[in-house]
Amino acid sequence: MEKNSKAKIVFLDASMIMAAILSREGGSFRILNEAALHNITLVTSQYAYHETEQALQGKYQYALVELYHLSPLFTLLANPPAHAVKKVITFIDYKDAPILAGAIYHKAHSLITLDRKHFIENLVLKERIKSPEIMTPGNFIQTYF
Repeated sequence: MEKNSKAKIVFLDASMIMAAILSREGGSFRILNEAALHNITLVTSQYAYHETEQALQGKYQYALVELYHLSPLFTLLANPPAHAVKKVITFIDYKDAPILAGAIYHKAHSLITLDRKHFIENLVLKERIKSPEIMTPGNFIQTYF
């Protein structure tokens, strides 16, 4: 990553946060731990955080405490306003629209997700949205670490 004084803002999807919680060996966990070293500010929305909490409560209740331990590594931001969600809902799954809208609304440089179907391989989304750059944890590490 180029060294500059302005921090890169990176929005975390719930899938990325979940992966970091469930595996300390994966790229998601590495990003959480090393972001500050690379002048990267990690953020997520209340919506994504709640989505992560709900998923953990359902299937991985034992790991819920890890969410609370890792939370200081990213900033929790307000959900985007309804008008921002409405702008993107026509080309992404309605459950993911608040995530994409949050990344755009909070002016993130990148959005990190493991959701291939709705984000990574969504061709309409790639045509419509140039920023934030949508990446998997692995692609993000290769590019910025």
